Amino acid sequence: GTQDDTSRLAINGMVLDLKNTPPPADCSLRMPGANGPHPKLSAGVRLLNLVESGSFISQAGQQIVNVLNGCWELVWREGAPAGSLICGFEVPEEAKRNDATLPKGKVYVAFPIWTKETLENMQLEKERITELANQAIAEKDEELSKMHKTGNIIQKALHYRNAFAAAEKYFLQPVSRMKLVPSKDEVIPFQDDLLVTTTGTVWQKNLPNGKQVLLGAASLKHAPMEA
Repeated sequence: GTQDDTSRLAINGMVLDLKNTPPPADCSLRMPGANGPHPKLSAGVRLLNLVESGSFISQAGQQIVNVLNGCWELVWREGAPAGSLICGFEVPEEAKRNDATLPKGKVYVAFPIWTKETLENMQLEKERITELANQAIAEKDEELSKMHKTGNIIQKALHYRNAFAAAEKYFLQPVSRMKLVPSKDEVIPFQDDLLVTTTGTVWQKNLPNGKQVLLGAASLKHAPMEA
């Protein structure tokens, strides 16, 4: 959200550095993959450092948000086209703006991650399914228009049947699932041949089997490296 949304808490400017080294031995943060019900799905927990704190504007002015004990991991579910880049950290103090709250405690941020080849294949599939769905909608609308225009009862019934068949064609297409496939401008390079979607979710969960509680949405972009 924006700072003008009275029920939104928009934390901006937080910069995180994803290291390729394990976290310190005394790190107490548990991660959803490595410490969840299926730990083999995690590619391993790595260190995450806070480079710059985030901030938001409340009625009291600018408020700073810090995080501690940062970690990250890649989680790959068998048979799923995308994995997850999960960043975890501890929020030492509650952040609050009007009715919106980032609670104190362990918080996780997850972004879908893809191999380049898989994403290209899924984008082609999305184009194909979207085209079929659009054709079905156009066919349905055309048949309904013909049904309303004709005064012949038999023709009305035929056009209604054709419109219903076109609607069925539309609902047979996995359009909602394809909405999860990002376009080329909705991903950024991560490492090797991996691409990460720039929008994700923020949530809490009592590991390993607790219920996931959605807190909000997140967005990411590359931060310039210091010289």
